[in-house]
Amino acid sequence: MSLPLEGIKVIDWTVWMAGPSASALLGSLGADVVKIEDMHSGDPGRGTKRMGGMPAELPTGSSVSWEFYNRDKRDIALDLKTQGGKEIVYRLVKEADVFVQNYRQGVAQRLGLDYERLRQINPRLVYASVTGFGPKGPLSKEPALDPMGNAFSGFMMGSTDPGQSLVRIASGVADTTTGLTLAFGILTALRARDRFGVGQEIAVSLLGSMMWAQALSIMPALLLGKPAPKRPRTQAANPLHNHYLCADGRWIMLGNLQSDRYWPTFCRAVGLPQLEKDPRFHDSASREAHCEDLVKLLDDVFDTRTCQEWIGILKGSGDLLCCPVHDYASLVEDAQVIASEYVVEQDHPVLGHIRTLGLPIHFSETPGKLRRPAQQIGEATEEVLLELGYSWEDISRLREAGAI
Repeated sequence: MSLPLEGIKVIDWTVWMAGPSASALLGSLGADVVKIEDMHSGDPGRGTKRMGGMPAELPTGSSVSWEFYNRDKRDIALDLKTQGGKEIVYRLVKEADVFVQNYRQGVAQRLGLDYERLRQINPRLVYASVTGFGPKGPLSKEPALDPMGNAFSGFMMGSTDPGQSLVRIASGVADTTTGLTLAFGILTALRARDRFGVGQEIAVSLLGSMMWAQALSIMPALLLGKPAPKRPRTQAANPLHNHYLCADGRWIMLGNLQSDRYWPTFCRAVGLPQLEKDPRFHDSASREAHCEDLVKLLDDVFDTRTCQEWIGILKGSGDLLCCPVHDYASLVEDAQVIASEYVVEQDHPVLGHIRTLGLPIHFSETPGKLRRPAQQIGEATEEVLLELGYSWEDISRLREAGAI
């Protein structure tokens, strides 16, 4: 069966994670992604040998992050400071649909790989750029990595209870969110090209992507003139939309946003039917006014059973919304995750039979799939050059000239 992006060719000149995550997703959906690495230093993402203080180097010599963000690509290694290296890129661009880069502003132009140069070769090209803070403004030329996207966008502060030390957000959130934004932008530009016959340059950033992801938190500051107040869980405005610690040390998340609708059922489910008519809690306004009392009461209740027991009770009592608060170890073993193929199995030529993240999108007729693991640096260089019409003699000359 055909993959949804079969026939689309993507030139991936990106490093680290935000750009590579987008091109990896396009590759798993069928695009032919050719990743360009510097033949001398490679993508620095290969060298992430430790993550969160623990060793992350694999028997392949690369890192955990590399294997995810660079799967389903063909890897070529070039020296783009040589004329021969540039000429290879120009030949690739002639046949390409998309060119993706995430270097600091000015780098692509210095190397002759900016949009104005490449559109002369292929006017229908979609040229996608990723920056830290956006293509304009005083910070447009500033470099940024994932934690800076989390910090500058307000996400880091927004995830921290008032009065508490700042929470360090799990690695990769800003990068991968930006990768999704980038992939969406690329596909939209391809659709526009098909309709209107024009290529174009698109730009996304860590900052813009993370602000969009937090629209519900940011919009009050725009429309009401002030941000929504942050409240600790002990003062949750809606105690039925809060998290509680259970007897086994695991947390349960309640998602009952319409608290008046769920209140009677909830009271019976937790064994406190008398609370339904308690004047302190009889409607949402009363529960908010006395939230600390109610949260403390519910803390004591949830401490009497395990998380899974409570989930069974609450779901068995009607349509009460709840779920466990997973850590990463429990998440990847969850039956729902596995059934939805968000974690899948794959055969790796070096690592053997492994488990990895599956695709977040399901297609009924043209499903994507994992086709190849991340490659060694320059693994597909000769294969790609032969497809471009280079002879073996040409390849030897390019190697002698230091272009490949």
